[in-house]
Amino acid sequence: MLGSVKANGEVQLGERTTVDGSLVSTNTIQICAGSFVKGPVISEREIRVGAGVQIGIPGTPTSISAPKIYLAPGSVLHGTVWARVEGRVGV
Repeated sequence: MLGSVKANGEVQLGERTTVDGSLVSTNTIQICAGSFVKGPVISEREIRVGAGVQIGIPGTPTSISAPKIYLAPGSVLHGTVWARVEGRVGV
């Protein structure tokens, strides 16, 4: 997908989905296995990142930010992770 995704509700990216811009939601964001998001990922509630997901690229780091962030093993993030309340790896 070219551009950004902005939602006033839950967002679920299916497996192997590409977002060339940012991903922003007022609710939970779930990024399924094998997906790629080039820009920032921001949620007012929670972000769940599946296995094999890539966020950002080495030459263009970005950030993800939410009160709660859960990362599956095998996900790759280039940039900063801001889990303001709780962050876990391996879920």
